[in-house]
Amino acid sequence: MDLNNFCRDITNCECSPLIGRDCFSLMYKLLYNASSSIAYTIFQTSNDCLKPHTKPNIILNTILRQHYKNVNVRILINSTRAKNIFKPNLSVFEFLSDNGVAVRRSRSGDTVHGKVLIIDSKYLILGSHNLTTRGLMDNYEASCFIHSKNFCKSYLSWFDWLWNRSKESF
Repeated sequence: MDLNNFCRDITNCECSPLIGRDCFSLMYKLLYNASSSIAYTIFQTSNDCLKPHTKPNIILNTILRQHYKNVNVRILINSTRAKNIFKPNLSVFEFLSDNGVAVRRSRSGDTVHGKVLIIDSKYLILGSHNLTTRGLMDNYEASCFIHSKNFCKSYLSWFDWLWNRSKESF
């Protein structure tokens, strides 16, 4: 990957910390209002993703709702053989795939640990929040919200690079 393509301009950038539960609220709001695109890297999910009314399920269904509204959704899920991560990630992968969402898994040997959500090429959330109830509601997680087309452009380059290396099946 050519690191020279990453932006260096941090002017005209709005940045806010997302500590603990703050991340869920903003993620939901931004996803709900997405109008053109969603790109999301997921390291770890949980069985809660497919349980109705849980925070991860709300996020997942909001993404699905936007897909049905013709928002360009691409989800990249980390591939690992760790039992506590593999099965839930596979279930979420299959759920999204069965519903027509463009979803891929990282290539064997590529650990995609970064939790990055890019919405409409201008909103970016990156940090430590996994798509789990513990990650969104219980743990001492820290992420950052950035409103900047320049930052999003850089992270979309990174996302596209990973996307092009990834696999279409688990």
